[in-house]
Amino acid sequence: MLLQDRTIGHQVINLAGAVPAANYLQLPLDKIDSLALTGRFLYLQVFLKPGDTYAIHVDVKTADRNTTRVSISNLFSAETVKRTQRNIQIAHSSNSDKWTVLALDLAALLAPVTSALVEETKAIQFCANMLVRGAFTADDSYTQQTLPKDMVLSHALPFTNINWVWFPDAPLPLPTPFREVSSNIKPALSSQRSSVKAAKLLPVADSARSKGNAAEGLEQAGSGLEKAQAWLKLEHINGYIGEFTRVMTWLPNSQELVFAAGSAIVVMQSSTGVQRHLLGCANSVCALACSGNTIVSAEAGKLGLIRLWDAPTGQCQALLHGHAGGISCLDVSPDGRFLVAVGLNNQSKQLVILWSIAGLVDGHKAQVLAKYISDYNIKAIKFSPYEEGRLMTCGKDSIRMFRLKLGHLRGMSVHVVPAPGEVARGSWLDTNVFTDIAFETGCGLLQLEERHVYVTSISGAVYQINYGTRTLERVYQLHSAAINCMLVSDGLCVTGSDDRFMRVWPLDFADFLLEAEHEAPVTAIGLAPDGLTIAVGTENGAIGCLDVPTHQYRTLLRSHTDTINAVAVDSNRGEYCTVSSDGTIRGWDTASHAQLFELAAPGEVIHCCAYHPDRHELACGFDQGRIRVFDIAETALLQEHKQHRQAVLQVVYLPSGKLLFSLGQDGNLCVYEASILLFHGSTLEAVRKIETSAAGFTGLQFCHDGSQLLAATADRRLLTYSIDGRLMDERHKMHKVGMDALALHPTHPLVATGGADRLIKLWPYTQQGSLTTAQGQSFVGHSDSVTGLAWADPATLITTGAGDAVLIWRLTPAAIEEACRSLAQPPTTSDSQPLLQATLPEASAAGPAVDRTPAFKGFHPAGEQSSMWQSLEAAAGLLQSQAQAQAQAQATDPTAATLAAAPALQTDPSAATSPPAQSAQLAGGANVVDLPASQHQLLATLGNRVLQQQEGVHSIPAGAGLHLERVVGFNGGQHSCCVLQEQGLLVYATDQFLVLEQLASREQRCLQQHDTSITCLAVSPAGSLIASASMPSPSPAQLTPLAHICLWDVATATCSHVMHHHSCGVQALSFSADSMWLLSAGQAPEQNVVIWDVATGTALTSGTTCQPVLALAWRHTTTLPAFVTMSKGEVLVWELEASHLAQRTLHLPAALLEAPFTALALHADGSLFLGDQQGVVWRLQVAPGSSHVTCSKCCALKGSEPVSCLQACSSSLLLVGGSQGQLARFAQQAAGSSIWLEDRTLSLSGAVTSINSCGMALEAFLGTDLGMIWYVDMDGSRQAPLVTGHAQSITCLAMPDSSSLAMMATTSQDGVLHIWQLPSSPDSWHQVSAVMEFQSQQPCTAAAVVRRGSTPCCAAGYADGCLRLFDLSTAALAWSAHQHSAGAAILAVHPSPDGMELLTIARDGSMALFSLRDGGLLGEWQEAASESTGQTAAAAAVSREDKAMCAVAYAGSCIVVSSPWHQRACVVKGRYVCPETCLALESADSVPASVAFGPQGTVLYSSPLLQTMIEYDHEQGRMLRSISMQCCTTALGLSLCGTMVAFADANGSVGLFKYHEGNVVLQQGMNSCLRARTTSV
Repeated sequence: MLLQDRTIGHQVINLAGAVPAANYLQLPLDKIDSLALTGRFLYLQVFLKPGDTYAIHVDVKTADRNTTRVSISNLFSAETVKRTQRNIQIAHSSNSDKWTVLALDLAALLAPVTSALVEETKAIQFCANMLVRGAFTADDSYTQQTLPKDMVLSHALPFTNINWVWFPDAPLPLPTPFREVSSNIKPALSSQRSSVKAAKLLPVADSARSKGNAAEGLEQAGSGLEKAQAWLKLEHINGYIGEFTRVMTWLPNSQELVFAAGSAIVVMQSSTGVQRHLLGCANSVCALACSGNTIVSAEAGKLGLIRLWDAPTGQCQALLHGHAGGISCLDVSPDGRFLVAVGLNNQSKQLVILWSIAGLVDGHKAQVLAKYISDYNIKAIKFSPYEEGRLMTCGKDSIRMFRLKLGHLRGMSVHVVPAPGEVARGSWLDTNVFTDIAFETGCGLLQLEERHVYVTSISGAVYQINYGTRTLERVYQLHSAAINCMLVSDGLCVTGSDDRFMRVWPLDFADFLLEAEHEAPVTAIGLAPDGLTIAVGTENGAIGCLDVPTHQYRTLLRSHTDTINAVAVDSNRGEYCTVSSDGTIRGWDTASHAQLFELAAPGEVIHCCAYHPDRHELACGFDQGRIRVFDIAETALLQEHKQHRQAVLQVVYLPSGKLLFSLGQDGNLCVYEASILLFHGSTLEAVRKIETSAAGFTGLQFCHDGSQLLAATADRRLLTYSIDGRLMDERHKMHKVGMDALALHPTHPLVATGGADRLIKLWPYTQQGSLTTAQGQSFVGHSDSVTGLAWADPATLITTGAGDAVLIWRLTPAAIEEACRSLAQPPTTSDSQPLLQATLPEASAAGPAVDRTPAFKGFHPAGEQSSMWQSLEAAAGLLQSQAQAQAQAQATDPTAATLAAAPALQTDPSAATSPPAQSAQLAGGANVVDLPASQHQLLATLGNRVLQQQEGVHSIPAGAGLHLERVVGFNGGQHSCCVLQEQGLLVYATDQFLVLEQLASREQRCLQQHDTSITCLAVSPAGSLIASASMPSPSPAQLTPLAHICLWDVATATCSHVMHHHSCGVQALSFSADSMWLLSAGQAPEQNVVIWDVATGTALTSGTTCQPVLALAWRHTTTLPAFVTMSKGEVLVWELEASHLAQRTLHLPAALLEAPFTALALHADGSLFLGDQQGVVWRLQVAPGSSHVTCSKCCALKGSEPVSCLQACSSSLLLVGGSQGQLARFAQQAAGSSIWLEDRTLSLSGAVTSINSCGMALEAFLGTDLGMIWYVDMDGSRQAPLVTGHAQSITCLAMPDSSSLAMMATTSQDGVLHIWQLPSSPDSWHQVSAVMEFQSQQPCTAAAVVRRGSTPCCAAGYADGCLRLFDLSTAALAWSAHQHSAGAAILAVHPSPDGMELLTIARDGSMALFSLRDGGLLGEWQEAASESTGQTAAAAAVSREDKAMCAVAYAGSCIVVSSPWHQRACVVKGRYVCPETCLALESADSVPASVAFGPQGTVLYSSPLLQTMIEYDHEQGRMLRSISMQCCTTALGLSLCGTMVAFADANGSVGLFKYHEGNVVLQQGMNSCLRARTTSV
């Protein structure tokens, strides 16, 4: 009997009879069936009526196939209870009137009577005089505080009103209870993924008929434990279900692409490839739809579940179940209020269900509005955008329109027989299957009769239907095969077909505008919200994007189309390989996860693979017993063996690479009759045979030192054997179903396992070889059984499954801590580091990564180890000792490396008292600037002092993701650098990077969140927060580009908030005294100020000024929060009152308004300092609550130099910076005096844009607009550059022609030539420093670092065609050569192979040869000039081969000529001309052409007119191959080893092109087009 219990507020079952044998509830109803509830703990929720008899019987099945009944009753007495293998009686009487939870520890109850493990709870019987709410099993022991919410009796009842009884006793709490980690789904919605199971009691009939059915009789509730610290983080999925036609779409108002990969939903940024994942689906996703922030997914299979996801958070909002399965399509209404889905009912008829989902936002449930059983076949269903409540369907010979009326869906068919003469092309088919629907969109369509609907068909035709009249107007034959998908937007139509073409059409379908042919049928298309990008999904699991304006196509993702059987990792080359039943072998890049190569064996199944330890070779095992070995670089078959008669299951190389082992199903060197054979590595004689009772072994792996063997068995056990065959540890039920994969972590005591239950589990184990299974974690992500596991590196786990997706996981510090704890060693990771981290071990910009956790070398039991393992451990110990020695040396003297790398270019020691940079006028009009040696001594002193102050302070923590080695340069903008004194950090902006640099060690941390250059910074008073602002950047979610303001946490180096408001940029930022608020002002012409809430990142209020704000600051001496803003001609005081932001304008004397204001600073007493255009500094005393001020002239800079920056350091000191580099310190004559006297003055280069000092202003850190940051010792009148860069864009980067010359040169648009000292080793890039600077009246346009004899020199070409050679040992001009006859700017300078000559190439293509010794002109040629008038050369390159060639690149052509080294002649050897294109030649002005020679002497050429980079053979006069690039390449450089080509592109990315492999490795870098040319890498 069902009744509503008012105490707990739920329906319960009332067993009112007094005789237990006649009044009971049996679950399941049929005694032959089983509940099949696994779990150690059973929780029964009952109300036992006081004084009445009752009984509860639980049948428990054990692993030995016996059944034990556990009976609980008040009919038993404690003295007479029985405890046998068949029956266990428990006496329990209840006289309480409270609800009770009976918690049974089944394993502990059965332990005294049987040694077999608990298998499942088979049946439960409740007998007489009780109320029953529910029964649950779980693998975890809960208390009332940790009980999952689905198991809580009532959320309104306090814990004291519920009895909790344990049988036999409460288990001891586990240190870290086993739990399943899936951060993207709510615990209550983790269907078929939780360790909690429940027997559904209501209604009774359903439970009785359940028979263990998961859909009807079982519920699975999510874990209610506190959120675990996840050990793995899912980073990337390589997979896409191309067989379905509606599993890819764009997220509205975003550049994120949503698609299905097995049971996972991937949300990927189309520009960066960064993914986030929605997990929780039990089966493959077969349909997707998006509306607003809601993503709707449908699962394939019998359950037919539909899930609604919140796109920003990734949380599942609702779970809908109305179909018996077979969901084929769904759609969400344009306003997001309704959802419709088409599936099958229990009679296998198509069922249409319409839900209202508008209440989900407010926490209400979805409501079913209508159900409709269709007699017409439905392939697609869409909501009408024209009328609310209208739908349209299509299918086999059916196009129908529906409307919702009075809770019913009423339909009407569309007459699809065209009138005579209305078929545009093609023939009419009497029978057709319609596949997709698209509604016409656009302006000017007011009447329904003017609107059209387009329906596609399997015949390749599109049917145009008049929406208002519901009649067929025209039929267009567009493809030769079935059209699978179509979309219409703003006068364009996009179609995808089985003929592998994606085409874009006008709506008159006269002819397609463009088309893209793919490798497989196109099954899905999607148009980005901005209408500029088309995403294309194909049947073979590939996703690509077509940029409509540029016609550029790039592949976002590739995947397998069938079960992935194995994965192997090549750690030497940073790649991994997967093999599949689809007959393909695919290689992937470990960092970017892009596909590197693909080998196809059609019709065959590949079961296993293994990389050669040294050579770039891959061995694969096939189902016909063949083993093939491939050369990856040459994509050639090296060997083929046919030794097995059946499928090859595993191949493995010896670590030496000399032997290859294979295991086959035919019994050759394999597991047979449940035994393992161990073979000696050289003689292949069996040295040990290990027997087991298991049905078979599914995985074997030696531990790190070879002393132990881990074996996975078919009955889900994990066994650990010693090398002598002794069983050391045995763990049962590692997975709920079969365990098929096993992988041991390469450095830490962690074991990863995968099974047929679709879970990936990670376990720590101890030195004794035992697993701590109670501390494991499991992770969901695969849609089918897990078949392969491999560690790509100590931080990356790659998993494959029976589905067609590859999952990439990142190990987190939490797993390392647990691994260390399992070894009884305390972890040494810092608490300040983030829990989830994308890359381990921690990377530092100063050198190679050093793992600070204890190095795990494996177990060391007594016994002799093999020489192979001994040598490996010896090598590991050597590396560890070297790392420890290096770390100890840096800890002892962090500046030692910096001092050792100080340049040898020293000047006179007397320069210590001279100005910071010596200048001398040289012949030819050049001005050379050399940095004095005293500046190095000053910086070393600063580093030692900061290091002493920072004892005990943690270094900069490493963050997640890929890191730059180092950034050199400074933006030079107003307030773009600051210093955190307590942390010893210098914070400054370089392009879009926020750089945190340790002053002691010069280590860097580069933070990137902005898309454009950073304009200003601000630091909170406590130094814990940093605010950075950048220029506006376009965003699909915003109609107009807005500037980004980012809030950074200094301790974790993470961005907490990104805020948007200003449309023209941000001029200044300022924190309040308590760091609660942030103030921002917009750049001209914007006139807004905004106050932000730092905690939430939201705007509190804003105000408007009459003039653009130049500077602002908070006032700390007022009662109400107040701040000051300064414009050119006004000063405003603002107060944040309770209801509004009050503003008042200060009345300034006429004397102050004679010159525009340029700088602002606040004194400690609340007074204001104003600097103006005439170099005068004024002090203003502002009366509280008044607009009247008292004004006095404080001081002035010499020569009336305009004031650019101010800082009040103390009550009596003021630092003033000028626009021409003057820095002055002024001291107040006496307290309260209006007279300020000049105390110190210095001169720098460039306008002072930032001043950072404190206390008595003894030292200061200054930023200038020339891209330099200076450290200034005010008392000693000394200064030294901390950061050096160019003031404008770098145009040329010249690396030395030999590794012995550790210098490089750079030129920029400002015409300055910089000489840099390179580091002494690859891990010492923090030692890079500018040592010389050459200035000239003519801009420097090209450079080359060469040797003249033994003297280092720099050859520089200028805009007037002049060539100069500078002696770097003396910083003097050696000679100035003759100009080119045409006087064109020099584009490139190249030394001859013997180092005796210099070849220059000018912009007009002319070439000249000079003597390196004296600069004499040896010859001049015009053969490389372009035949097209008006074109100028954009790049030039010289090969390193004996037959030296020179290539000159233009926007439309590339000319190859012989270099005049041996013969004084230049002969044209080849000419490549770009094919005709729709792009204009003027694009070369924004994106230059680039050229470089490949290792074989061929030419690599890229032009803005080409979509790819081409390789051109000038000897054969033809193009060899075309290399696909994401966008136009703007700079190229060949490596010294000659195997790689570095490139930069117009998107600001840099990458490497591996010449022999033919693959491209790309990494995002800057935010703008990279133009710098380099001659070596």
